[in-house]
Amino acid sequence: MSLENITYSWSTSVEELDPEQWNSCFEEGDVLNSYEMMQALLSASFENIEFHILFVKKNDITLAIIPCYVQRTLIDIAAPQVVHSLCNKIRKLHHSFFTSKVLFVGIPIAICKGSLGISKVREDSSGLLLKLSEQLEIKGKSLGAKSIVLKEIEDNDLEYIKSNLPPSWRYVSSHPTSIINIDPKTSYKKRLRNRYRAVYKQRRGLFEKNELIWEKVSVSSSNIDEIYRLFKEVEENQRPLLPRPKDFFHNLVALSEEDLFIIVAKKNGACLAFGLLVIENKSLFLIYIGFDYKHRDSYALYYNTLYRAIDEAERLQCSELRLGQTSYKSKALIGASFRPLHLGVLPLSNGHRFMVSNFEEILFPQTELPNFRALKELVK
Repeated sequence: MSLENITYSWSTSVEELDPEQWNSCFEEGDVLNSYEMMQALLSASFENIEFHILFVKKNDITLAIIPCYVQRTLIDIAAPQVVHSLCNKIRKLHHSFFTSKVLFVGIPIAICKGSLGISKVREDSSGLLLKLSEQLEIKGKSLGAKSIVLKEIEDNDLEYIKSNLPPSWRYVSSHPTSIINIDPKTSYKKRLRNRYRAVYKQRRGLFEKNELIWEKVSVSSSNIDEIYRLFKEVEENQRPLLPRPKDFFHNLVALSEEDLFIIVAKKNGACLAFGLLVIENKSLFLIYIGFDYKHRDSYALYYNTLYRAIDEAERLQCSELRLGQTSYKSKALIGASFRPLHLGVLPLSNGHRFMVSNFEEILFPQTELPNFRALKELVK
């Protein structure tokens, strides 16, 4: 593709494009990178982050869209717990210790896949990604960022990214994503090996014996308050780097009910657990989960929410259920497998360049993954 007459511009909103123009730059059915999702993020009151979107046009036609955000983050966030704990102790005395401003290429929710809107030009992108890298570097430096991080590169995209970005980029491990593969011929329950099927029946029995019921609801203002209360209980126990504001959940009302819905566990009308699910083609994503910690174990709320999500994936005839980048042991115990993810890192300062070159294995360690083989092999 000729790079003549191509223009690059940055914006903090999506208003200059209509939804069709935006969505055409991503794969068909990509809900998590959709115009509506981006609007929900931009309109939410996230603290300490700024959104910046790179638009690439040729003769007034939008060729590519690169969503980004800048945030001051902990350099040791992915380091082993002993390193992270030590840094946290030092930060009690020196608040900004081992923190830096970073320009992230992607969106500030864990969707376990990339957000490069280059589907229009992917097959003919020679030279374009080099130019995009230049634009990102200029923007990052102007914002005072010390590094640029290209979020969640899947295995099947890694070689493409490596071969098209300049050699100054480095590629490191990210947390893998957890996946339950769905067998169209055999139910999840039948695929469980005997030991794990017994545990499955016990957990579902706790749910039914205590007269809890599941409801499938759309995202609406009437149920967000209760959902968000449960979400905050989990969030406060996990202490994420970027807390989700309540208005983000309200903003999700803009997404189609065909693309996003909520499963809610209720007892006597009270909400005790929920899962927020997004459908993309043949994949179902469990994006957020929440539950009442007082009843977590007595009703097996965490596991029953995962089981219900599996039910929905089977009902919708999906090929996989994606469960995110946390709680690997718990997810392995119900049969999850793990798919590698990677980060692209472009240091913009000598200090960051030194750290990434010399301490990569400490800052970005390989995740140790369990393997319980809870499920029988898929039927071919």
